[in-house]
Amino acid sequence: MVLVGPYNDSGWSQATYEGGQYAASKIPNTKVIYIDNGFSHQGVTPAQLGEQLLAQGANLIIFNSDDFKDDSNTFAKAHPTVPTIMLSGDQSW
Repeated sequence: MVLVGPYNDSGWSQATYEGGQYAASKIPNTKVIYIDNGFSHQGVTPAQLGEQLLAQGANLIIFNSDDFKDDSNTFAKAHPTVPTIMLSGDQSW
């Protein structure tokens, strides 16, 4: 997951994180890998953060902010075989 805020922000990012943890608890041999504060990584785009998650072994990428819409599209186009979820906004794939 690429989270827009801290994983424990009592808001959207925490809800996404906890939902991912819940889903992982129901699927054997699954774990959540996340990067929070997606816009605070100087010089690194959210799409590049998705690339970092792939390098760590992720096989599903979730972007959780409408602010990541363009980067999630960029990432998804670069990785058409990797399931990519844009969890917010007005688009659907």
